[in-house]
Amino acid sequence: MACASESDSDFDEVKNPRVRKFIEDLKFFNVIGSYNLATQTCALLKELISEEPWSTTDDIKSNLKEISVQIAEAFPKETCFTHVFNRFFKLFHDEISKGIKDLKLNTLEIVQEMTDDIEASRDNIAKHALEIIRPLEMIMTMGRSKTVEMFLKAAAKERDFHVMVLESSASKKQGREMAAALASHDIPTTLIKDGSMHAIMSTVTKVIVGAHTITSNGGIKGLIMSLSLAQVASFENKPFIVVAPSFKLSEKHFLCFDQIQSNIFLSPYETLPADDPLWRLNPKIINNHVFDFVPPEFITLIMTNLGPSIPSQLYRLVNEVYNHDSTDVSVAKMK
Repeated sequence: MACASESDSDFDEVKNPRVRKFIEDLKFFNVIGSYNLATQTCALLKELISEEPWSTTDDIKSNLKEISVQIAEAFPKETCFTHVFNRFFKLFHDEISKGIKDLKLNTLEIVQEMTDDIEASRDNIAKHALEIIRPLEMIMTMGRSKTVEMFLKAAAKERDFHVMVLESSASKKQGREMAAALASHDIPTTLIKDGSMHAIMSTVTKVIVGAHTITSNGGIKGLIMSLSLAQVASFENKPFIVVAPSFKLSEKHFLCFDQIQSNIFLSPYETLPADDPLWRLNPKIINNHVFDFVPPEFITLIMTNLGPSIPSQLYRLVNEVYNHDSTDVSVAKMK
């Protein structure tokens, strides 16, 4: 999900027309979904590298770092493009250490390698489905995650299991879409009310969900109600498994998730009709936030295209994916 730009003054300082177009596309929701955002960021990198007259490696690093910070300042709550830029700097640093013969050509090859990894990420995750899902299991999920959908469909080729899908009423009925997608693939699927998760959890063997962001301390920023689902799974001693591609990894981590500063808010009318009497009681307490933060202690396993990891291994995984030698493009370090 992309969110609206938070600083028009920062946007006015963006001079590169391609970067301005990229920010405008995000601002007006022309790019929807983390996968599309990651691939479009790679496409932007390719255009910038192809068109600019680079002469040294320092030119590339300094200019692209400045651009990445401009985008990060416009969208501080989005992490996919930050991952793409930081991953690029890591691979670029590794390539420099080997010696570069053709600067532009070799740099474009790095971006193409990243693009290929992103495009293959969901398929690579799905290859691990049979390691996670056993025959005759009862699996609970929520929301409409394409990665989770492909994961379950891959397992269904050789396993018989049943999926319970939460309706996800607070997130535009994404659960209904997920249930329909699984049922169309002949996977036994039951759509259940959100409030039924606790009553049904005792019959479930494991919970499998997607994520918007995987934080470096092993937590996730997931769809609203993810935290409630994780807490119920923990109470019933059921595995809570996250499947998400590595481009959702973030160097950020939340010791205490700030629902105001770190969240995205939609119109409350989407969850509460305008004629509801609650509006007259206290309209200030009604909000419609998009995400929940699930702390690492509620998560059993995180499956990415790089393989399975337990939450305590995420720091090491992030260190392997990124290079921390002056490549972090977070706003705080670049100001």
